[in-house]
Amino acid sequence: MRAATYARISYDARTGTADEGLGVERQLEDCAALVDRNGWTDAGRFVDNSRSAFAGKDRPAWRDLLAACVEGRVDAVVAWRDDRLWRDVVEERQVGAMLAEHGVELIAFANGRTYRPSDVDDQLTSGLHALVAEHESAVKAVRVRRALEQRAHAGRWRGGTRPYGYRRPTPTEVEDGTAEAGTLIVVEAEAEVLREVARRVLAGEPVAAVASDLAARGVPTSTGRGTWRPGRLRELLTNPLHAGLNHHRGEVIGDGVWPAIIGRDQHEALKAAFGARQRGPGRTPTRLLTGLLRCYRCGHPMTGNVRRGVRLYQCKADKATGSCGGPSVSSDPADEHVRDQVLALLGDSTALADRLAAAGDVDVAEVAANLAADEQRLETLIADHYAGEVPRRAYLNARERLEDRVESYRATLAAAATTASLDAPIGDAEALAGWWEAATAGQRRDLVAALVDHVELRPWEPSMGRRFHPDRLRIVWTA
Repeated sequence: MRAATYARISYDARTGTADEGLGVERQLEDCAALVDRNGWTDAGRFVDNSRSAFAGKDRPAWRDLLAACVEGRVDAVVAWRDDRLWRDVVEERQVGAMLAEHGVELIAFANGRTYRPSDVDDQLTSGLHALVAEHESAVKAVRVRRALEQRAHAGRWRGGTRPYGYRRPTPTEVEDGTAEAGTLIVVEAEAEVLREVARRVLAGEPVAAVASDLAARGVPTSTGRGTWRPGRLRELLTNPLHAGLNHHRGEVIGDGVWPAIIGRDQHEALKAAFGARQRGPGRTPTRLLTGLLRCYRCGHPMTGNVRRGVRLYQCKADKATGSCGGPSVSSDPADEHVRDQVLALLGDSTALADRLAAAGDVDVAEVAANLAADEQRLETLIADHYAGEVPRRAYLNARERLEDRVESYRATLAAAATTASLDAPIGDAEALAGWWEAATAGQRRDLVAALVDHVELRPWEPSMGRRFHPDRLRIVWTA
């Protein structure tokens, strides 16, 4: 009889928590002894290490074994125990039926029990074993989940993949008291990369450009494999863990027992900046006035377009928003005109320079605390309303006030992050022109947005001629 051996362990002791201490090597030894005792022919060994059956994860060796059975290369399957093969009743029935259909005569286990897929009594017995295994896995999952919750609410790290910027303490560090179990230790080289990236993003540099720069410099990721991507970088910058905050199931639940790499005010500013921009990671508009230029007919923001090779700002028709889809203007000369006006004012006017500096004079920590408090009040209000404790009218009124305050706090943090990070040489026209040439698209937009509330497009008049005329733009400066 041709017997194939299958071994599996959910978590190997070398990489995490061992599943009941049953290493793959021990399973293979016991199964090999069974094959030898019965005088069977070894039809191959199929091993899935550190893979869970119950979690539904892909098991390549298991798939290969089933393929060998379907192809008629196996007469019997040998395993250490039932739950090495399957962890629920549905899978046991499906696999048992498939093995019986393709002539697999026997499933033998190291403890001496056997199971013939074509025997109805064995099917019942095996089904009961699978049901017990399924229950055990469910109980274990609840126990693990509860343990993770306890660790999280105690401020301890829940475990998992090593977060960028930190490492786990070694057993020696825990034993000699130099580190606490459940905390994290800063990896200074990685922490400095995070701080650099945070500064650059708050200065208006596109996330995609920063990610490309890290990849070009050969800066390793936490695993040392793969490369930097804008989405991953944005996740790192907004992860509460790096601000020393403990979070569970997407919610901040308190302080962690590990040191912060990014300050909490900077963390809130990053979140606010990403939210205020309302665009995907790394996508910075290449045109200066995208979203700032408004249509004179409907008042909606105008976006970039190209018509017959000419770059335009155009009001795009949208019934949902009510935008009319009519007016347009050449984008390059419009950008240049607004640029010249902004640089002229910043180069010559100390009043505007003082206004820009004052815009960044915000107690970020206080605003961030107010934001967190109002976000918590909003969550409590919503929960109380749906629990029937707050009448609908009172709920709607209170929710509107809280949402307005939350948006105001977020806008304040975003503005503070922008103005605090601008390093434009205000008051020096020549140096300012040089700064503009070297600046990124995001830095230029942030400088303009710090001074310009919006730009109104005016109707075209015959006296303006066929080319762009600066009178078509009216700049509305911030108060």
